[in-house]
Amino acid sequence: MKILIDTNIIDTGIIETLINQGYEVCVAKATKDRELKVGSEYLNRVQYLPVANEAFLFGESTFPISFGSNKNLEQIIGIVSSGSFPKQRGALTDKQRNQLRDAMILESAIRGNCDVLCSNDKKAFVNAGKREILESMFKIEILTKQEIEEKYV
Repeated sequence: MKILIDTNIIDTGIIETLINQGYEVCVAKATKDRELKVGSEYLNRVQYLPVANEAFLFGESTFPISFGSNKNLEQIIGIVSSGSFPKQRGALTDKQRNQLRDAMILESAIRGNCDVLCSNDKKAFVNAGKREILESMFKIEILTKQEIEEKYV
């Protein structure tokens, strides 16, 4: 089973636990590259993990990338933002940029053929029925750290 770990899970020790249990653990490429630029404890924990590429998104993606349709990303953004994401993206607020990055992480998991996205971001991926919608649409399981520990560890 392949599990993509969101940045909000990194410092919890779950990576080592999942790897020791025999699961394949990866991170989203854009997230890893963004953290690489600033240098962080996150990077120390994930620098040797495989990455799941995302579709190209100007201003967010780093090379190399995975070319292809952004259809999934657009659908995910609509769900993550509860339909409030602006069509014109030249001047996103911090909240909107976070929503975009949340969508990119899930899209990376889907594109990377991951079975599970592990994230504690309930607002983006779980609350208000979002988990059920996303799991149904994209055939990926979305679990919090606590849920993944209860189910797979």
